[in-house]
Amino acid sequence: MPNRAHPLPVAFALVATLWLSGCEQLVYKPKGTSPLAPLELTDDGVELEVVYIRFPVGDAEMNGALWNDVDEQSLPAATRAELAANGLRAGVIGGETPAILARRLAAAEDHSTPAVAAAKLESEPAVRRSRLQMHRGRPGNIIASPVYDQLSPLIRDDGQLGGKTYRQAQGDFIIDVDPQPDRNVTLSLLPELQYGEARQKYVADDGVIRMQSAKPKRTFDKLKLTATLAPDQMLLITSLPERPGSLGHYFFTEPKSGHLDQKLLVIRLAETKYNDLFVRVTGK
Repeated sequence: MPNRAHPLPVAFALVATLWLSGCEQLVYKPKGTSPLAPLELTDDGVELEVVYIRFPVGDAEMNGALWNDVDEQSLPAATRAELAANGLRAGVIGGETPAILARRLAAAEDHSTPAVAAAKLESEPAVRRSRLQMHRGRPGNIIASPVYDQLSPLIRDDGQLGGKTYRQAQGDFIIDVDPQPDRNVTLSLLPELQYGEARQKYVADDGVIRMQSAKPKRTFDKLKLTATLAPDQMLLITSLPERPGSLGHYFFTEPKSGHLDQKLLVIRLAETKYNDLFVRVTGK
């Protein structure tokens, strides 16, 4: 719960999390300039800007007109077919941010008094921003859904429709990056479900065996999507509203105050400091 007496420190503290409040005093610049201050990157570092936009499920503009400016053909046809069969849609935006997307982001900016901004922190924002610094070979996670008490998604695999019930389940994406010498970055996202009670297991970390608590997981390898982004290009992912009960539905919709909201995930390549000399010298 935010501290009403100190709203701005609370907002700034939340910038470091993936589930950002969205009420920090930022001005969105639609031509590829991020409002977030750059981080100091290592030679193989990649900085991503991660944005969630929330809107009424089935919104005609966000499910229709916006996608006229999204290159869905950048993903292999087989991947697009698997995604669509499971209620997911994805594509890449290059160059200038589409007007629809820029307007949705700008409309969520907060230019009110600190007291009003603090009050808004108590409600779910329309836009949540964060940044994520990554390195090759060190996967991260982007949370996609709330924790469901019980989840029974319909999964289509090889043309067959099946389902299984998962308790205390939450959807997320395992994200990995592969920086290229031309400053492009190959980005991969693998959907997974974490469910049930956390269990203790042994894991190896830099040669040290230790105990770690983690929930059971199910990954969906056929829904793994891979895209190569140039600096300031964006990968967009959302659900198909006409596929209720699908994996995409549970990942990208959320009940709010008696109605259903849909979400759009935007991942922008903000910066990369991949150094080809570094690779040649170290032999990596």
